[in-house]
Amino acid sequence: YRYYLSSAFMVRTFLAAVSLPYLLSHRPLPVLSNNNEVPSDAQMSVTNNTLNLLAEAQSDTFTADSATWTSGKWNAAWMSGKWGVGFRFPGGRFMEENRRCGNRTYPVEPLLDQLTSNYTAGTGPSWIIAGLSRGAAGDSYNSIHPVLTGLDDTNGTLYTPSRNGNSDHFETILRYVKKNSDLKVIAYLATEGPAKTKHGYTRAYDYVEGKAYVRCPKVQRKNPGRCTAAMRVWIDAVHGWYGTTDDSDPAAIVAALHLAFAEKIVRPYVQKFAGRVDGYWFDHAEHSDVDLLDTVIGEEDPKAAISFNMGRNVPLAVNSPGREDYTSGHPIPLRQGAPGRQENEILVTSIEGTLDGYIRKKTPDDWVHEYRRTTEDSDLAKRLEAGRRSEKKALPSLGHLFMPSSDTSWNGIGARVGWKDPMARMWLGRVLEAGGTWTWNVPRRRNNGCVDSAILDHQHVAFMQRVADITELRRCIGEAKRETSKKEHMQNLVKEGKRNCRKLPKAIRRECHKSNKQIYKTMLAKVFTKGTCENISDAEDREKCEEEKIKIHIELTNKAYRARLSDCARYEQTLWNEGRDDRLSARSELNHMRDARWRKYRDTKLRARLEWRTSSN
Repeated sequence: YRYYLSSAFMVRTFLAAVSLPYLLSHRPLPVLSNNNEVPSDAQMSVTNNTLNLLAEAQSDTFTADSATWTSGKWNAAWMSGKWGVGFRFPGGRFMEENRRCGNRTYPVEPLLDQLTSNYTAGTGPSWIIAGLSRGAAGDSYNSIHPVLTGLDDTNGTLYTPSRNGNSDHFETILRYVKKNSDLKVIAYLATEGPAKTKHGYTRAYDYVEGKAYVRCPKVQRKNPGRCTAAMRVWIDAVHGWYGTTDDSDPAAIVAALHLAFAEKIVRPYVQKFAGRVDGYWFDHAEHSDVDLLDTVIGEEDPKAAISFNMGRNVPLAVNSPGREDYTSGHPIPLRQGAPGRQENEILVTSIEGTLDGYIRKKTPDDWVHEYRRTTEDSDLAKRLEAGRRSEKKALPSLGHLFMPSSDTSWNGIGARVGWKDPMARMWLGRVLEAGGTWTWNVPRRRNNGCVDSAILDHQHVAFMQRVADITELRRCIGEAKRETSKKEHMQNLVKEGKRNCRKLPKAIRRECHKSNKQIYKTMLAKVFTKGTCENISDAEDREKCEEEKIKIHIELTNKAYRARLSDCARYEQTLWNEGRDDRLSARSELNHMRDARWRKYRDTKLRARLEWRTSSN
């Protein structure tokens, strides 16, 4: 019993606990020096050159030909370090129903007021992602279209609004927003098309429960071979354009549907909005031909920024190399948990791990190996640049997160706000300060009434206004990145270790402090001591040593950065708590005012009743 309470046993247990994660994640370095003293600035600078070369190897703007390179697929550069707002509204004739707007023009004024008012100067959104299609449904749209509206006229479908000029909703939004604000506009499109290849006929706009379906080719993921009347009209039109039939090979029919979506739907829309719409965000793009869509937009509007949602993108990766300008940024599905859950933080760190906010297809390990293979080349930059331009797939994509503001639904009416303000502000600040970009997806207010059907939910708008003013927070995060020098690395890590040691019983606290300091001295000496790797004779072992040095350096940098982030987070939490007290105080005053009004109303009613009784008697 006394042994288990002894200091020696507890110290050994603690050291094993703090050392095990490091030992599991790192191979031992070949150590040629027993020097455990704190590395000097001169010793630390040895590794700086290696890391600077590695940074250059990952950069896409370091050659004399950078002007040519920059003139390529950098269409999303205007989004870097900024944020926007996304929203959807049903397409077709939805807004034309009498319980909504009828024949009146889409009420853009109150919508734009929500997007631009009550923000501190320079902190508001920079763009909107507005639904050109009916949300994630590809069978109806929010703007007049030469092909789709023509099918409406001849076949009685309701793919688009009517030809009445007041009903071209997307056009109305685009013109008003461009004329009265600096907001850019990105069009959201569902790529399943009118054939509903993703969601099937039960999600079609003209589906009626209990009504018999129409047989059609088995090209849908859900309920294949079953169509509504509107789905059948589109498939027949595709048969007429490209010579397929219901008996054709399913792969040929799918290829024809992809071609029709790109050429008959997307191309006319891009021609209509070229130079006015600033980008496109394609949902469930795995149900389309990404190459076709990229070609069509490149021919009609080459400056438009494009993104393709190819499904789960956690952690962030370039899912459509050479075609997408910014990542789709979808988090883990809401049915698996809230967007602010810990598993989604890797989306934030994916952007923080870049040099400029752009995600590369290659992993950090690939860059290390490429750096090692090319260091003997007299013109490293030229060789890397030639390798990139020889293969289109090496183009990067701006790190973009597309986050719902609710934790229960992307667009559900009445969905609650699903974030705590401090976490939302921290994640947003970290992404923007790293050069990435962020979009909040916000539900509309209601489905009835012209204005209420067009504007955003007030609670979610208030949430965005609260979390948008992060100027001071971004400054704190920026300092955490810039001011973490090599000496401060160790100082911050030792401070973090001290905080952990203080939580231990007093009997072993001293041993913990001593061990903590010794561990980090040894580790940093291995990384920064001159000659640690250079004096290894075997080339393969020397290369492994260099790679390990880089990895440990990155590990130390990340630890120091996250320690500084913790300070920013604590400061942010303090501010939020102060603001919460103010909000509670204001709410209490409001309740007192309501109580006073209620008491006044009650007294008036009682006095009137008393007077009536007196007069009756």
